Amino acid sequence: NLLVAQNTGDNVAEMEHDQPVSFGITVSKAIIEDLYIETGLVYSYLHSKARNENTNFQVKETQRLHYIGVPLNINYNELSLDKLNIYASIGGMVEKDVYGDFRRIGEGETVDFNSRSEETEITKSSQRNPQVSVNAGVGLSYPVYNRLRLYGKVGGAYYFDAKNEHKTIYSDRKIVMDLNVGLRYEF
Repeated sequence: NLLVAQNTGDNVAEMEHDQPVSFGITVSKAIIEDLYIETGLVYSYLHSKARNENTNFQVKETQRLHYIGVPLNINYNELSLDKLNIYASIGGMVEKDVYGDFRRIGEGETVDFNSRSEETEITKSSQRNPQVSVNAGVGLSYPVYNRLRLYGKVGGAYYFDAKNEHKTIYSDRKIVMDLNVGLRYEF
């Protein structure tokens, strides 16, 4: 390594997690009037960053994880206004990461202290265990073609400890507010 870290006593490291972004394709089946069971595939993108610096050395770290999840929800139509449905939802989801990477960019003084140098390290990362969560929320759905509906749901989810190596918003916060949008086919 060409970079030298001095005065490590003034190092500050802080991990920040961005809000996850999710969208999906789901199918919904009526059990009884206004009560539906729903499942499908949901893609989620997680991004975290850390900045660690002292007077002579800076490290910027980013972590990106891409998850595919299978939800199982029960939806109850609370109100219908013309074609717009307003519903309450409760359920859970199992998610598994399909790709991840960790990037570390370090910048600091060289060993001879006459110049600055930058190092970049990119490694693939993977979570060993699937992520399990339970959720509740309220949503809107609107028909776009035949039985295909556009939906949006806002709510919250509780994420169980998956005992994975890499920290995420799921492991650090446990309860995360979420916003899901997507397409749903009702039959």
